Amino acid sequence: MKKNRQKKSRSFFALLIKNYIMFTLAVVLVAAAIIYSFFYLENEFFGYSHPEKLLAQTELLREGNYDSLNKKDLFGKEGFFEILNQENKMIYKSDPKKSVSAYTLSEVSCVPEYFSSRFLYVTEYTKKEEAGRILIEVSSYDEEAQQVEQIGYLILDDKKNVLEDTVPMGKTKFTDTEYQYLRNLDALHEGYTIYKYSFTDESGELFTLVMHQKDLSNESYSIVSTFYRFQIVLFVLCYLMLITFFVYWMNRKVKKPLEILNHAILEVTDGKRDSQITYTGPSEFEKICESFNQMSDKLKESEKRQQSLVEEKQKLLADISHDLKTPITVIQGYAKAINDGIIAESEKEKYLNTIYYKANGLAELIQVFYEYSRLEHPDFLIVKEKRDLCETIREYLACKYEEITMHGFFLEADIPSEPIVLMFDAIQLKRVFENIIGNSMKHNEKGVTIFFFLKQTEKVVELTIGDNGKGIPEGIAETLFEAFVVGDESRNNKQGSGLGLAIARKIIEAHNGTIELMQKDNVGMSIVITLRRE
Repeated sequence: MKKNRQKKSRSFFALLIKNYIMFTLAVVLVAAAIIYSFFYLENEFFGYSHPEKLLAQTELLREGNYDSLNKKDLFGKEGFFEILNQENKMIYKSDPKKSVSAYTLSEVSCVPEYFSSRFLYVTEYTKKEEAGRILIEVSSYDEEAQQVEQIGYLILDDKKNVLEDTVPMGKTKFTDTEYQYLRNLDALHEGYTIYKYSFTDESGELFTLVMHQKDLSNESYSIVSTFYRFQIVLFVLCYLMLITFFVYWMNRKVKKPLEILNHAILEVTDGKRDSQITYTGPSEFEKICESFNQMSDKLKESEKRQQSLVEEKQKLLADISHDLKTPITVIQGYAKAINDGIIAESEKEKYLNTIYYKANGLAELIQVFYEYSRLEHPDFLIVKEKRDLCETIREYLACKYEEITMHGFFLEADIPSEPIVLMFDAIQLKRVFENIIGNSMKHNEKGVTIFFFLKQTEKVVELTIGDNGKGIPEGIAETLFEAFVVGDESRNNKQGSGLGLAIARKIIEAHNGTIELMQKDNVGMSIVITLRRE
């Protein structure tokens, strides 16, 4: 796993948002493509006219460039148009075969405006009492109110005579052609509707565009309805395909890191402790992989420590066996010699004294082993009490002073007069002092000075215990606090068990403190004990 990534990984939430946005855009694009294709096919096959298309080509009308008009967009595939000037004279025909020769002013006035909000509802009555009557309702669409409002009406008889009108149109009678135009129907072409659009050219002269558009037949309506249904089915199919792809894509994004992690876990289960995961993706998955790598490293270190502890235990057993075997062998040999009567009477006391001293040493060694094993036990606890460390040290040195001087050593102490109150186990701490001073007295000649120096800071208390004797050789200085390490090269011949300083370290560590050796040029020994204020 790259801990320092050049590009900051996005979160899984950001990945979800990104893919959801892409999914939404894909749905929108598919829907737009389907709708566009539908309108394209609709226009291609049926040629619907749309008001926006007429507005887009108004400039061609103003320029008089009628041949350039897109007739299909404006009037449909089968539509056509004519241009009338302000004298109502026809000046252009898009399809001379279908166009009429001329329009009267009255006929043109009856053709509905293309962009007008005004429209007609025509009702032809068939009841006997009203037979032949025609009601033409004139309505208008109010864009602000978004509703249809009735403006007025006209009533015609069967001869198209105007019987009553509330919207005067300046006519008392309509011809059949005018009546057809009034209803948006092309009088000469069945299935066509007719509209007009007034415009001015660049010189300001008024012209009229008469548009003829082909209506959709029933067959065409059926095809359009089929197109609509096909459009909906196609969109649903595309939507389901997009959902399937989106689910597959997200599953792949989530499944990939899980498979990598599962594979790494199986490797660790099989004993491959060097398994590491390299993955780049959402930050949440990267953190999981990084945590796995850290766990793998810690597991590897833990196994190394466990192996080291096993080796230490084996070494401990071997050293215990060696240290117990030597005095027991001497005791057995001397006792058998006395028992067999091969020792002269004058020598018996000497042999018995040797057996006694060896037995005492053996008992002392066993006691030390007991203390060390007790400290190693998980149930071992120290009993801390709030006490004055200075007073505890003074009490210990007062009791120890006579023993130190009797063995030919000197004592130098520098203990502050003001109290230093800490939480500690006085009994266990005195055992630490005893082991360190005992180590100095065993491995130094008479005349050596043993010293105790105590000082404090805001956070820690530092106690230095040492001597100005022979010092510790470099070969064992780094392992001085391990079990069965004794200074048999620069000190006297091997004495003690080599467990005293190992016991001292465990006690200090149980107090959450530290203990270390400080010396220069192998002259003297200084052991510094640091205890933290709680």
